[in-house]
Amino acid sequence: MPGDRQLDERRGEANVLIDRVHTRADADVQRASATLRELAETYSPEALFAAAFTGLVVTKRGDERPSAGNIAPATLERLAYHLWRFPSPGSALPTPEAVQTAVKAGADLTASTLLREATAQGSLASDIDELIRHVLINAHVVRGSAYPEQTTREILEIVGPFDAEFRDSLGTSPAELTAILWGVVAALQRKVNRWLDTVEAESRETAEKSRPQVRRGGSRAQRRAASRGVRDTIRRAHEVRVAAGAGTILPISRVECILADGSVPSERGWNLLLRLIGLTRDVARRIDDPLLARTRPLFVFADDRVLLGDISNALDCLWDTLDAQAKRLPSVADRFQATKGRWLEERVVEYLGRVFGSDAVYQNLSYPDPDHVEHGHETELDAAVKWGPFLLLIEAKARRFRLKAQLGDIKALREDLRNNIEEAFRQTLRARRYLESAETAEFCEKRTGRVLQVRRADLTRVYLITVSLHFLGAAVTRLAKLHALGLMTPGDYPWAVSASELDLITRFAEGPDVLLHYIERRHQIERNGEFPLNDDLDLFGAYLSTRLNPSDLKALMPRATMIYLDAFQEPFDRWMAAARTGQPLPPLRLDVPDEIRDVLEELRRGRNDGSARWIAFAILGLTKAELGIVAAALREARKQSPPSGIYRRFANTINDLAFTVVIAGDGSLENLERRTAMRTVIEKYIRRTPRAIGFGIHLGEPPRPFHTLMWIEGLWEHDPRLEALLAEERPSWVADAQKLPSRNAPCVCGGGRKFKACCLRKLERR
Repeated sequence: MPGDRQLDERRGEANVLIDRVHTRADADVQRASATLRELAETYSPEALFAAAFTGLVVTKRGDERPSAGNIAPATLERLAYHLWRFPSPGSALPTPEAVQTAVKAGADLTASTLLREATAQGSLASDIDELIRHVLINAHVVRGSAYPEQTTREILEIVGPFDAEFRDSLGTSPAELTAILWGVVAALQRKVNRWLDTVEAESRETAEKSRPQVRRGGSRAQRRAASRGVRDTIRRAHEVRVAAGAGTILPISRVECILADGSVPSERGWNLLLRLIGLTRDVARRIDDPLLARTRPLFVFADDRVLLGDISNALDCLWDTLDAQAKRLPSVADRFQATKGRWLEERVVEYLGRVFGSDAVYQNLSYPDPDHVEHGHETELDAAVKWGPFLLLIEAKARRFRLKAQLGDIKALREDLRNNIEEAFRQTLRARRYLESAETAEFCEKRTGRVLQVRRADLTRVYLITVSLHFLGAAVTRLAKLHALGLMTPGDYPWAVSASELDLITRFAEGPDVLLHYIERRHQIERNGEFPLNDDLDLFGAYLSTRLNPSDLKALMPRATMIYLDAFQEPFDRWMAAARTGQPLPPLRLDVPDEIRDVLEELRRGRNDGSARWIAFAILGLTKAELGIVAAALREARKQSPPSGIYRRFANTINDLAFTVVIAGDGSLENLERRTAMRTVIEKYIRRTPRAIGFGIHLGEPPRPFHTLMWIEGLWEHDPRLEALLAEERPSWVADAQKLPSRNAPCVCGGGRKFKACCLRKLERR
């Protein structure tokens, strides 16, 4: 068929183009590698690397590096790998031009390697190829599975109980190794602040001495040229000093690394850390893949001084080596794995308790096994949360995500994903089957004896959640892709999140409604295939900004078939950096009008009825423009001054939602509640919407976002009683002095008809 031939031709053209891109990317990788070899022949590799390190990751305290610096750790790894391997290095101090060339070569290596991986299978890649490609791209660039404070807590609290065993086998404790890494970071920051201040002062002094003299009465152009010349001289002097001095000044020695208690690391501890995660010349020459340098983020100079560009990745690598060491110790291995599991369960309960309260969260539950009812067997669930008609079933897995799985080993990847997600998902499915098999299900908290009793008829939503100890990155951004590995059930997916992501999300979810609505959107994303390259911090950052509203996102890029969310993790970076340095914490919360925030807080306050929860869900699902309409109506309601005994109202149709505000100046709250309920029913009927929200505001009572509420949900049906009521209703929205609209204008009641065919008739009968 002609259509098939055209499609085949387009595929063929696409493959040819992709092959060309792949070939060019491979050539660029080879060219950048050759450039670094040539530089290493002339200049001292250590001095060149230290100067490049300064340009890529060093900032003075208070400065902020742009987000483009996120690939800097991967670029540094490639630079060190290639420069450290050169057998007969040069000794000259590098020039600024040589440093710039080295930085560009490192960046080209990173970018071109990524492009080469992305085009390796052409356009005919299978689902497995695509999954492996995403995992590899993640391995090439992403560093740090969590914020360093989070990983430090994991190490100290999980490995800490085994300090004696680690001292016996390694000669030092995990706590000392962790402290050394933080000490290196602190020492480097102190050096940077002092040194760059000195460099800046010396550069200015040099520039001032060479400032050209402008004669009295010189033109403005001459004065500008002189100032420009001074700035150029300062910049050049700064670059020369950094290029020549970084290798001598910046690297940190053992005695310069001051620990939190004021001591210096033991020689044994320092040397052990270098052996475990240090990239020395010998190590660089032994490994044949630059990607393996990611496991050695501590860059070691010939005299055992070090540079560290990414504390998060360094802690990850230390954690991996300690985990592997524990498995080699027969007396520790089983207890260590059990400790990891308990720690993860406790963190899940802790994090969810922030949002729902400890009374709503249950840990380590036993319940009848629905798959072995005839034998009376029981089984277990790690955690559950009951909040109104919502139930969360959670399983946590503290298994490793091995490097070989991240580097594309299909067998290892399948095994690690099965251990971290698939098994946990199957266990939550089993708990859900139990719920479906019983009118009233009972889960018993083993430690306390508390019973979680759930009536099936009371449940509206059941969410399945799997929590992994480690960040799984691109492997779980689209769970549907795991079908290719024989994992997951098509169309039915959990929210698969890591412990570090759950920690951050629950810190900034302002209430149960926000977290549950986010989980709801995450399920929609899994089903619809949106955002295949973004992890949960990207998604939750975007949620705080847009609530991941499809209409708002579609409006940004109407023709887009795939959207990549960029820079939405940066607010978390800034918040964590401020917390780390004791600075004022920047606000990090839902981006909604103040009136909407007040309403959501009021809905959470002391309200256990389902109406409040569904109203919150409906509001969170509105677009930014629609939230503006609701906020404006609430603001306008406060400006009203209805006469005694009179109720004012505002009503709008917002997509499929009828929204009504009823305002009273006096009378009882009971009357306002009845009036609000009646108006909400009427407005839903007039507007023929499936959902309706009504708020009642009493101006004579102490101020609150609203004093009464009403929620209605259901398909529109003709109702003779409401028709009769509408026919006789007096339109109270019109004040005597208000100017009436023209006959053919839309009716101000918002019903959608012309004024003459709607409320004008009612006015004429007054």
